[in-house]
Amino acid sequence: MSVYTGKEGEIATKEEIQESVRLYTKLHGEDEDYTKYEVFGKETIMKLAVPGAVAMRVYNGWRDGQTCVLLVPVDKDGNELSVPMFQGGLKDPGDDGGGAKGGDGPRCPSSCP
Repeated sequence: MSVYTGKEGEIATKEEIQESVRLYTKLHGEDEDYTKYEVFGKETIMKLAVPGAVAMRVYNGWRDGQTCVLLVPVDKDGNELSVPMFQGGLKDPGDDGGGAKGGDGPRCPSSCP
């Protein structure tokens, strides 16, 4: 039996997003250096949609002294899938040409538009 069907998650309303962001911001108080969001471009997301992927697992992590989220494609049985580096699975250039597990997006405040 499959662990994932490809229908996981739900779409949040604008109001739900605003309230969640408000509470998260309140949690950090006066600290202006906390990660507010990350951006994943359509091309990056499409590169992570490797054959067999039915969902993206989102990990909270720590990188370069900041929190981050990492997207990892998974198959229907919950196995993490590798992304061939020639497809550019990670946003950062200079990888060794091996397989990647997922994507990492630019963070705000350091990359805020």
